[in-house]
Amino acid sequence: MLCCKTELIAQYATILGVIATVASAFWALKQYREERNFKKASFFIELRERFKNNSKFNNIRRILENGENINSIIQTDKYDYVGFFEELQIAINSKYISPELVYYLFGYYIIQCDRAQLINRELQLWRAFKQLADKMSELDNNFQYSNKLKF
Repeated sequence: MLCCKTELIAQYATILGVIATVASAFWALKQYREERNFKKASFFIELRERFKNNSKFNNIRRILENGENINSIIQTDKYDYVGFFEELQIAINSKYISPELVYYLFGYYIIQCDRAQLINRELQLWRAFKQLADKMSELDNNFQYSNKLKF
């Protein structure tokens, strides 16, 4: 009889151990997801600050918005501006952020930059920008507001 009680206690202990392990794994996964989302949110906040607080970018946006002559923009400033957008495409390619979120926050500026032909998008050098601009235009043509935007 003592033998059966001991085995029963061992089985209960094993079951409790498995339950505790599974619960810990789920808790760790939840924590990981929350931290990942926080990092993505921080990444986007940093990007928006870099984009909005850069005086060269502000000047380019003003020129594009007012339809002024883009030849007045220094070439390196153009490269930096378009290069910023290419960073977004790299983050999309890495599945770090969604194209829909990029569209929501930066799509207007990307499309505006592309339409103004700030750079020669046919050059291989700018293939990430071309890919991004094409995707943003596609989203712009088919955009429907969704509550699913999230980091």
